[in-house]
Amino acid sequence: MIDTQPEEEKPPRCTPTTPFPPPHKLLPNYNPPEEKLCECMPLGIFKSIWKGTRNVTGLRKKKANYSRRIHDDNIPLEMICCMSAYIATLQQRGVLNVPLANSLLVSVSCFSDSLATLERILTTPIPFGYIVHLRLIIWGYLIFLPFQLMSTFGYVTIPATALISIAFLGFLKIGEEIENPFGYDSNDLDMDHFCQNLIGRELAEITALPAPDPEEFMFSPFNLPLYRQHDDRSATELASVYSSSADIQGLLRKKASIAPSSRDKK
Repeated sequence: MIDTQPEEEKPPRCTPTTPFPPPHKLLPNYNPPEEKLCECMPLGIFKSIWKGTRNVTGLRKKKANYSRRIHDDNIPLEMICCMSAYIATLQQRGVLNVPLANSLLVSVSCFSDSLATLERILTTPIPFGYIVHLRLIIWGYLIFLPFQLMSTFGYVTIPATALISIAFLGFLKIGEEIENPFGYDSNDLDMDHFCQNLIGRELAEITALPAPDPEEFMFSPFNLPLYRQHDDRSATELASVYSSSADIQGLLRKKASIAPSSRDKK
């Protein structure tokens, strides 16, 4: 007989899209995880050992499959789509000329490239063979180390082995921290500081005042030390009058001494 039982459906690799804005409330930009007891030292070493044993039993594979899924809450990608749609709308209305539109599209493309680079860093794990080999070498060395030191150090073998174990297991912990530099751990990149204190402050300074009119500083008498006011002589005529460098330096000193007094009068 032919088995007519339906095959087990596999879970979808991508979640269905939701209309923008999403129905659920977005999390704040600063949302660090709650500190637990396992985060305290020296209990963190037991957590890393437990995570290492679970990775060997298949947790790493599940994590990799989950990271490859496409989620519908990729806020940077939604921002790129909104900016691209806004630029396309301005082009259709005829508000932007071609050079300015190309400049804006290049900026959006750079934003997209930066997002792809950061996602590549986040989702690319350390090679599994390298991790297994490193763990086998370190744990094998630490297991047989007390038998090698017992005849020489005696009772000092216990603290000596503990110190050496802390040093070697620290390399494993550092490897796990480097694998994902985005988060709220002590060794992660402080992205909130970069965005709020550095980029945010510079944007606030740039947008605090309106852009000045170029005529205000280009044709200002304080910005023309070699020209007199309402002087329309060409560069050739000025070169014939002030032929030596001493004449030009004297004119600059004279203008520098006159400028503060004229400002005080105003």
